[in-house]
Amino acid sequence: MSNRERGLMVKGTTNGSRQKAVERLLTRILQVPYRLLDLLEAVKDLRTLEERTYRLIAEVTCDALGILLEALDDQFRAEVQAPCEGKAVRTLVGVVGEIRFQRRFYRGLGFVLDERMGIPGRSRISPWLREWAVEMATEASYRTVARWLSRWTGQSISHQTVWNEVQTWGEQRIQEQARERERVFGEGRPAPEGQPIAWLHVEGDGVAIALQKRGRQPDDPRRGELKVAIAYEGWEDEGRPAKRRRLKHKIAVLGMEDSQAFAERTRLAVGRHWSWEQVLVSGDGAAFVKTMAEELEASWYQLSRYHLRKAIHEAIHDASVARTVWDLANSGQTEKLFEVLEAYQAALRGKARNKVAKLIGYLKANEDGLADYRQRGLKGIRADQPGIGSIESSNEQIVCNRYKKLGRAWSVAGADRLARLIELQHNGELAAWLRAHSPFQAIDTTAVHRALPPVRALLPDDPEAWLRARLPALSGPANPTRHALAGLAGLRLSA
Repeated sequence: MSNRERGLMVKGTTNGSRQKAVERLLTRILQVPYRLLDLLEAVKDLRTLEERTYRLIAEVTCDALGILLEALDDQFRAEVQAPCEGKAVRTLVGVVGEIRFQRRFYRGLGFVLDERMGIPGRSRISPWLREWAVEMATEASYRTVARWLSRWTGQSISHQTVWNEVQTWGEQRIQEQARERERVFGEGRPAPEGQPIAWLHVEGDGVAIALQKRGRQPDDPRRGELKVAIAYEGWEDEGRPAKRRRLKHKIAVLGMEDSQAFAERTRLAVGRHWSWEQVLVSGDGAAFVKTMAEELEASWYQLSRYHLRKAIHEAIHDASVARTVWDLANSGQTEKLFEVLEAYQAALRGKARNKVAKLIGYLKANEDGLADYRQRGLKGIRADQPGIGSIESSNEQIVCNRYKKLGRAWSVAGADRLARLIELQHNGELAAWLRAHSPFQAIDTTAVHRALPPVRALLPDDPEAWLRARLPALSGPANPTRHALAGLAGLRLSA
């Protein structure tokens, strides 16, 4: 037990005072309709009414949960043989607000209520609110997430709290994936295999992101490369609008690690989903994409059509020559292609000549990927199917909106941790992963169910009589107010 918790120790609570606390809570719940009527009389717009109603319901709910948890702790006392050293206050900030309750500390056992409710030590954020924070942080800045969570919960949640959650969970995901890589590529255990498919399409690209100045040496790079890969089975019709297609069963892999580690992780990621006969890898010629192609044992490597077209048009300003070069590259006529480029280069001078020389070098470095795979007569590939090139739009959706907008700069470690969580979110796995790895354990239902009957006994045996004693308006002749209050209290009154 920490010194802070020792400082929060309070005296025990008697059953009589607990009974009174429950009755005060019930009275507060019954007063909600009156408080709502007071709000209707006091507020001047629906927005204020809605906000203050939400705060009222949240406040009463948090108080109710806190009192019931304390009542459970009272019941656990009879089952624990260790001496009690006092009580300490615990606060959990959840989606509905702040839940405060006192629980006993037992020598040698700690806080039994926390253990049986699955609440870990030193955790102030509830599991559901943690999920909200991490999921939102994959799409919005830490400050934006903190601002919205503070508004929703009515509590003060700092951007540092959101940042800490992302770093903690991102690092846990990194370590988990590193252990999986070691089991498969280090220890030689079998890799996962998913459903069999004929062709798998994989695209890779690097996105340059700004790095923070803090801790950077003068000769350190100002920008880092966030590696991105997407894999998918093919295409399917969207339905509306007509003739639009989308990628079928797309998954993404993101990270800041070295090329070999990223390639191995991509192999594991796609292997969990598919077992393929043929795989087509596409990229801009970057080293990590070719490493990925080797790791996947690619049947065909293709230079990205987007980058091929961009390289040609940046170097060649004659439209007819550019078109000829494009056609020759797509058809795989590399010998003829370089003859045309060298002849065009010979007629140029200065910067224009250097640009063509650079283009020639780029195309020769990717000569094995120039031909359009749809024109090679590959089994299972139709000439009229869509071309490869979805990575650019995926980069915009997955990476750029979060990393490159609003002038943000990153540490390598921070960018990598966030990337692993964005990967889970994009693949629809983040919420389930967070729940599976949550420090909040399952509730000890056996112990809790055993303690519930005495807690339930704190509630009135005859709710109708108890309510009438505290709400005289429920008694007497029938009238609209009486029936309205009875309805809110869940009672059926006789005529």
